[in-house]
This record gives sequence, structure tokens and C-alpha cells, in this order.
Amino acid sequence: MLVATMFAWIPYAAVAWGYKALTDGDAKSFWYALAALIALRLFFGVIETLGDILLWRMYGKRTTVKEYLDILQNNKMPQREYAESDLDDYLHRIQEEAKYPDPIRKVAREVVRARRLSYREARAFGSDRSIRPLLAKVCGPTV
Repeated sequence: MLVATMFAWIPYAAVAWGYKALTDGDAKSFWYALAALIALRLFFGVIETLGDILLWRMYGKRTTVKEYLDILQNNKMPQREYAESDLDDYLHRIQEEAKYPDPIRKVAREVVRARRLSYREARAFGSDRSIRPLLAKVCGPTV
């Protein structure tokens, strides 16, 4: 991780060195230019992160829940057994219990795989525990 971070700083150092060379500056101008570039990157990073959080809260969460709802409804997934089950518990139960047909178990595996792929993005912007009402709507309160 540290090595990757160090490689990311190379372009900033090159631009700061270019600034120093173009302005016939000294080492002090190099460090000022590097500090300005890092401060700008930090500023824009914060703005982008806040924008992503807002986008997730206003649009992304609703769209994600709708997509899960469509997948579960279109594949006629069974009702959940326990009211306190969240989506992960529900999908793992379907995968592990042999009483469910293979097509249903395959859908559960695919949804879990898709959730793992998108987990890294979603965890930065809030939990998806709000999907619990989705289970009540699609799978019924309890069996």
C-alpha cells in the first residue's frame, strides 16, 4: 500500500519540478508547488467524495434497492423464515439449504456475488441495512 502511494506522488513531483524549472526557482519553489498540488488534490478529493455520498443517498440507494427487488420478484424467491433476517442471511440460507431448487440457489449465489463486487463502493457511503423492508415486501414477513 505504501509503495502504491509513493508511485502516485511521482506525477505531482514531476509537475512541481517542471514549475521550478520553468520559473528558474530554487528548492523552496519546488516544495511550495508540491504543497499546492497536494492541497488541490486533497480539496478536489473531498469535493468528489461528498458528491459521491450525496449521489448515493439521493439516487444510488433507491436504484440499488429497486434492482434487488426486481431480481427477487422476477425469480420468485421464497419467503424468509425469520423476520430479523437481513438480505445476506436470507441469501446464505437459500444457498445452504437443499430444500430449494437449483435455479433458486443459483440466483442467490449470483446476487451474493454481485453484492461482494459492489461492497467496496457501498460501504464507504453507508450501510445497505435499509434493504430489510425490501425483504418484507418481496418475501413476506415470515414463513
